[in-house]
Amino acid sequence: MIFAKGKFNVGIVKNYEATVKLTENKYIARKPYRCLLQDKAEIEKQIAELLKTGLIEESSSPNAAPVTLAFKKEERKKSRLCIDYPELNKIVVPESQPFPRIDELVLRARNCRYFTKLDVNSAFWSIPLRSKDKYKTAFVTHHGHWQWCCLPFGLKISPPIFQRILSSMIKRNNLETFAVNYIDDILNYSENYEDHLRHIELVLKMLLNNGFK
Repeated sequence: MIFAKGKFNVGIVKNYEATVKLTENKYIARKPYRCLLQDKAEIEKQIAELLKTGLIEESSSPNAAPVTLAFKKEERKKSRLCIDYPELNKIVVPESQPFPRIDELVLRARNCRYFTKLDVNSAFWSIPLRSKDKYKTAFVTHHGHWQWCCLPFGLKISPPIFQRILSSMIKRNNLETFAVNYIDDILNYSENYEDHLRHIELVLKMLLNNGFK
């Protein structure tokens, strides 16, 4: 099954582990943010789902980043779990990775009539995190201390790491003449309908074979 049933239903990318390198060996710990009762309930609900799916685990790390909820337009409520990583991001070694240029994409697709956008579900969570780096991602809520088993949202290296992984897969499978990704969004473009269906099928097979949803 390649189509996800919810944001916690994510794939696991094969043969890759993300690493988090620091410029200095420094521990960053902050207290949990105060929040409303309804926000606490939403946070507890999401933590339970993340634990159930193995995306996070209990932590004894000296690190502890606070958590907040942001408004999510699609769900029309505060449901986006945000880990506040600004202090950690200051000491994370950056990842350099080029992103596609809009003008180049327009030039490549100038003769195309058919376009389809595919979105990788909860994209960063598909990337396993190296075991010895998990403690660096630790965060704290009003009722517990946790750390990520996968690449978290909010970490400055997550977008370039994901861009590199997916764009490399597209090139390795010789799909770059009709598919391009910008982080977790994959644009498929074709000149005719028959080719477009075939192109989409090839991209979906690539995603499935590599563990994405």
